[in-house]
Amino acid sequence: MKYSEQIVKEWMELSSVLPESISSKLAVIAEEKAMLLAEEFYDIMLKDPHAGRYLSSEVVQSRLRHSMKKWIVNALTLKGEELLDFAGHQYQIGNIHSRVGIPASLVLKGMRIITQSMLSWIQSLMFEERMSILMQQYVSVSIQIASELMTYAYENYQLNEAKNEESYRLYNLIDNPEIEKGKQQAALFNWENNLIYALISRTNNIQSYLLTDSEFGLWFRHKCGQHFGKQPEIAKIGTLITDIDEMLQNSTSVEGLEPLQSLLSDIRAKTMIINNMFSSLFEDANRIESGKDALTKLLNRRFMSTILKHEVKLALDEGHPLSVVMLDVDFFKKINDTWGHSSGDEVLRHIATILSDSTRASDYVFRYGGEEFMIVYLEFSHHQTMCLVESIRQKIEESPIEMPDGHQLQLTASFGVSHFNGHPDYQKMVEEADKALYDAKNSGRNRVVEFKA
Repeated sequence: MKYSEQIVKEWMELSSVLPESISSKLAVIAEEKAMLLAEEFYDIMLKDPHAGRYLSSEVVQSRLRHSMKKWIVNALTLKGEELLDFAGHQYQIGNIHSRVGIPASLVLKGMRIITQSMLSWIQSLMFEERMSILMQQYVSVSIQIASELMTYAYENYQLNEAKNEESYRLYNLIDNPEIEKGKQQAALFNWENNLIYALISRTNNIQSYLLTDSEFGLWFRHKCGQHFGKQPEIAKIGTLITDIDEMLQNSTSVEGLEPLQSLLSDIRAKTMIINNMFSSLFEDANRIESGKDALTKLLNRRFMSTILKHEVKLALDEGHPLSVVMLDVDFFKKINDTWGHSSGDEVLRHIATILSDSTRASDYVFRYGGEEFMIVYLEFSHHQTMCLVESIRQKIEESPIEMPDGHQLQLTASFGVSHFNGHPDYQKMVEEADKALYDAKNSGRNRVVEFKA
């Protein structure tokens, strides 16, 4: 059983044994106290300079205060399947906090203050002792479990984001990982071959064959850490290089064929380990290819969160406009069914080329999935964005693609556009653009629809 599933199971068991008389009184207290607690919670959040800038938007405050009131009531009153659904929602909340950048410690502080306020309120009501104790226990454990679920999701999201951000850094550092890998493997094996010859010929200048001073050793010392960060393989490779060099420095005392063969065998074994670890490092670089869609060569969704988090932060800090465009190739299934998937692939490549040619280097173009694409426009006004999107729509409509039998296939696409409105969670823009795209498709396709709140 997963850790999160175990937590939810414990919560449901706890709620099931709470007497109904206590549950009903707790529900009344929660309804009376929830809005005041929500106010306390956001007063704390807004005083924090880091979280405050993400929550200062009027849109955020007006929405979240009421959401927080509802959350408090649900956390203290739901049971059974409703509690199960609510528990799953805590995981989503943890993801949102992570996306927005609100520190988990600050959320836990708010939860602690909500708990303390509720306990003080219950104590002041002078219930019968057993009822008061059970009620306080349930409040404490329920809010703690909800917080635990949010924190668990927060940590998982942060871990995945760290991996993606590291991958994005690597993606930008290494233009062609396969070429770089081959080049350094060749350097390592050239060193090994030269060393074998030097040992067999009993050269006196073995100091000049140390691995740390070889072409591979220099690259490893100066570049490998920058490319791959603090991966455990790097420390292990460094240790193996040191071991090999110590063996070489002691090799002058080795005499006889068998000891020499044993030395060469030991060095070769360590070199193979280095190569294997080195190759595993580059598996991450190969995995970066999944950051670019293999068919269209556009970015895929893997880097979307890394990029949009960065751009939302800039939009908040500097006030620059930011827009998200979702587009969908019209009747793409019919194209696949009529002309085959290879022709469908050509259509997607054709659309990708139009999008790439119609955007600046500073903008981002993703293949979002299937026949759906996303554009992130930076520092264009709303009007400029809409004009640009309309020009792309026209370009697609005016650029038919030739099918295998010579038929000119007319293409169209539907577009949904959303603009940054101060909400710190980039997912809101994506959802709004997706809703506008849905409206564009439902209202006749081959058109641009702007999301309206």
